Amino acid sequence: MKRRRSRPQESWLNRLIKKPSPPPREEKISSSLLRNAESEWEIPKFDSDAASAQDLYVPPEAGDDIRPAFEPKPIKKHRPPWWVGLFVPRRRKIRHKSKPLFVKPVEPEPLRERFQMSRRVMITLNSTIMFLLAFVIMYIVYQMTVIFTANNFGISGVLYYYQIFWPIGNSSPLWFPYYKIILITGSGPFISLIIGLLFFRLLVPSTKNPILKLFYLWIALHALNMFFGAFVAGVTTSDGFGYVALWLRMNIVFRIFFSLVFIFALGTFGYHATRYFLETALSPSFLKPEKRRQFLFYHVLIPSIIGSVIIFLIRMPFNPPYQIIVLATMLAATITAVFNKRARPDRIKNFPKHHGRKLQLGYLFFLVLLMFVFRFGLAYGLHFIIKFNFSVSIFGAMP
Repeated sequence: MKRRRSRPQESWLNRLIKKPSPPPREEKISSSLLRNAESEWEIPKFDSDAASAQDLYVPPEAGDDIRPAFEPKPIKKHRPPWWVGLFVPRRRKIRHKSKPLFVKPVEPEPLRERFQMSRRVMITLNSTIMFLLAFVIMYIVYQMTVIFTANNFGISGVLYYYQIFWPIGNSSPLWFPYYKIILITGSGPFISLIIGLLFFRLLVPSTKNPILKLFYLWIALHALNMFFGAFVAGVTTSDGFGYVALWLRMNIVFRIFFSLVFIFALGTFGYHATRYFLETALSPSFLKPEKRRQFLFYHVLIPSIIGSVIIFLIRMPFNPPYQIIVLATMLAATITAVFNKRARPDRIKNFPKHHGRKLQLGYLFFLVLLMFVFRFGLAYGLHFIIKFNFSVSIFGAMP
């Protein structure tokens, strides 16, 4: 007789590492059996096209067995940091041609009286007021930055309405090493560039008030001009921002090249500022295609010329060539703004009523007061001595 072979007993280690048995295979059903089943029972068929999202929804109260094994995570939008908006153009919402430019209906214009000011004169005066206010503010910020930087090196300055006077003279040993001159004369243009980019890229697009937007826009252009235009004036007259190029031993070819590049950059900023100037219009009639260039001519170019002439007359009899060229380079931005035909303003929600379209007397009064302080308050000069004393040391005695 044959002996039955006894199966070897599995050890606990083999049971522990034993692989799970594969799932049983589904047996194929023959087509004949499937036809017989369909004839006896009604099998509901799933139509993917007719299924709605409500049929496929699984409530959160259901168990884990009903929920799908994989739940997709929501995609988070990547937002760039805030400083990217200073250099990267802001993406504008494309306005469809069927949508109107004005949201609210425009009131009909009342009949004009004889003594009422012309609209062209009004928009020119309002823009000139904002031009002069922005220039005086940016001039003081520019010169105070230079004086503050010089005080950190022990050099005091006297602020006049046309320039900065240094009591120590040009041959003082406090000016050396030469990097002090570069930092002092370059601090004003550098802070002007930062202010111009902040206003042009952040404050101007977000402001809805047309008068305030016009003021911010002139500040942005003046600040940018005090960097790009100041380099051209400094290289030409060897003064102001030009000391940076001199002490960096910049070749004459590079000076001319960077001057042309900076003039082109200033014109580019003026070209892109056209749509912001159009958004400051106080009447919808100025935004008609046949009147846009005329509006920009009286709203941008003429105020820049009149404002520069007024500043020139206020500074009489002291008009350094450096400051005259800085005023002249501003035309690179205003001329390109007038001849931009492709600029389109964003949708304007509402325009001010007719009693709001008038001369800005409050800003005019503030401008007269500021000009009086600027001319006569700085005629004898303000001597600034700024000192900060902060030191930390070991005392050496035990309590």
